[in-house]
Order: sequence, then C-alpha cells, then structure tokens
Amino acid sequence: MMKLPYTNSNDCAMLEPNSWVKRDSKGAIVGTVGGSYGGGIQANLAESDNRIRAINPYRTWDNLQFSLDPNNYVAAGDPTGFSHTLNKQGVFKRVWTSLFFASGQQEPVKLLLNQRDPGQTGRVLVYYQYFGRARASQIAAIDAHLADLARLDAELAAEEERLAALEARQKGELTRLTDARERRGRALVSLDTESKNRAKELERLREQQGGLEKLVRELRRALERAPKFPTDSKDAFAKLRGRLTWPVAGRLAASYGQTRAGGVKWDGMLLTGVQGSPVRAVYHGRVVYADWLSGLGLLIIVDHGDGYLSLYGHNERLYKDVGERVTAGDTIATLGDSGGRPRPELYFEIRKGGRPVDPRPWFKTPQP
Repeated sequence: MMKLPYTNSNDCAMLEPNSWVKRDSKGAIVGTVGGSYGGGIQANLAESDNRIRAINPYRTWDNLQFSLDPNNYVAAGDPTGFSHTLNKQGVFKRVWTSLFFASGQQEPVKLLLNQRDPGQTGRVLVYYQYFGRARASQIAAIDAHLADLARLDAELAAEEERLAALEARQKGELTRLTDARERRGRALVSLDTESKNRAKELERLREQQGGLEKLVRELRRALERAPKFPTDSKDAFAKLRGRLTWPVAGRLAASYGQTRAGGVKWDGMLLTGVQGSPVRAVYHGRVVYADWLSGLGLLIIVDHGDGYLSLYGHNERLYKDVGERVTAGDTIATLGDSGGRPRPELYFEIRKGGRPVDPRPWFKTPQP
C-alpha cells in the first residue's frame, strides 16, 4: 500500500518562510497565505491532504472533535452515525485522557496530532496505557512500601519507648538492689561488731562472775576461821522468808535467772532508783567486804550467819567498813552507777553456803 504525503512540521519546512497553509473549519487545506512560491506546491499539498482526509476523516484532532460532536450528526439527520463514530473514537479519547493524566506527559497528544497512521497510533496509545498501568502499579507498590515503612517506624518507636521504660525499671531495680546490698553489708558489719562486742561482754561478765565467785570463796574460808556471827534460833535468817524489806526504793529492772548478754544469767536482781538514794541492810549482821570489785563497782557484803550473805553492788558511796555490825534498815551505802552502769542501779544478791538463791520470795511485797 502506498503511503500518502501529509502535512507535518517537515512539510511546513519546505514552504517559504512567512507563509502557512490555510484550512477550513473541517481541517481541509483551501490555500496558503504569504510566501513567493507559486500555487503548484500548495495545490499538491491541498490535494494530498484532501486525499488523506478521504481515506481517514479522523486523522486530525480537529476532525476527531468534530466527529464527537453530536450536533453535527443531528443536523445532518444521521444520529446513528454519531453513535457508531462515538463507539470507535471514544476508545481513543478515553485512552488519551487516561494517559494524559496518568503519565503526566503530552506524548499521547502529540501522537494524536501528528496525523500518522491511526493503527500505529492506537498501538502506541495502548503501549502508553500499559506503561501507565505499570507506573501506577509501581507507584501503588511504592506507596505500600512507604506505608509499611511508616508502620515499622511506628512499631520501632514504640519498641524503643518500651525498651527505654524497661531500661529505666532495670536501673531502678539495680539501684534498689545495690542499696539493699549496701544495707546488708552494713548490717553484717554491725552484726559482726555486735557479735564481737557481745563476745567481749560475755568474756567480761564471766570474768566478773568468776571474780565474785572467787571473792565469795575467799570470804567463806575467812569466815570459817573467824568467830561465828551470833544468831538466835528465833530470828534466824532462814525463817525470814517473805518478811524482809526491799533494800532501796525503786523499780525492778532484772530478776533472778534472767538471761543477760552472751547467755549469762543473773544470779541476783537489779533495782533502779534515784541517784544517791539510801541503800539499807535487809537484816542485821556483820560487814565482811566493803571495797571495789570489777563489774560491780563499790560492793558491800553483809554476813547474816548460818552461811547466809547479802550483797549490794554499784553503790555511789559506802558508809560501813569491814567488821562493823549493822541492823535491819541501817543505811550502808547510797545508790549509784559504779562498775560501768548506764544509770543508777543496785545489784542485790542473797547467797546460802556460797550459792546464789532467788531473793524475791524473801520480801514482803513483790515490787520494791
């Protein structure tokens, strides 16, 4: 099939400058304006263009618009022709419109306006449509990837916040554990120190107890050699259980048999009172010891006969000397804190045959 010449930018270049083709309302060439060439070339162009239009009346965009105007068909009395043309040309218009806005380029417009073969133009438009769909698909995929990235960013930010909160909690827990470990260490040091102190206190108490026991043994040996203290069977000390008067006014702080520091038990009782209060003899007898003893401070011991002794320790001052006789109620010392006591206290014991006995049943009242 022979190609027919048609007017395009190259054909226009053959014309003389300052001249152009003149067309009618339907796009047919009807003449030229300007230029110095004769009418031969213009006549050939007009004839070629008319022959092209006769073969395909829709090669130009103006004719396409004209063919898509229903008023032209109604005026010509051929409405069915408009429908037939619309069905054919509507495809190209839809393709051109979709590609024009999808691709963002004007290549489809150029294809429609360059007046080339409509079959080739249709195929190229279809290709453009495929390209547009592929580009739209790629754009949709990119949008989906961007949405996934945004979601992952949000999840990552949430995870970072969770990890930061977890790290803060772990730091707080570590701080608490460190503080607890330090407190435990201090407590262990304190317990170790206390244990050592208790051990020292136990050793000291045992030494004091041993010193008192040694003193009592020595006193017993001395009393065995000395003249016996005269006692009347009617007023013997053994018969005074529940009849004695407390040696000092105050409060009972420790009782006989109670456990002291280090597991050592009290062999007597501890009475608290006012500093300098009078300490009185519980019964008549003879002073056999009046001096300082480690752990008991200023100590005075009275022999009541029949192997009974009464001991008064931690005194502030002693008023009787060894060998002096006392009667029940005599002031023999004053209350103090000698011997390392933290407050004014009196240590009181009753011994029979050198062994300590519970003094509480010997008094008239359960409290001083």
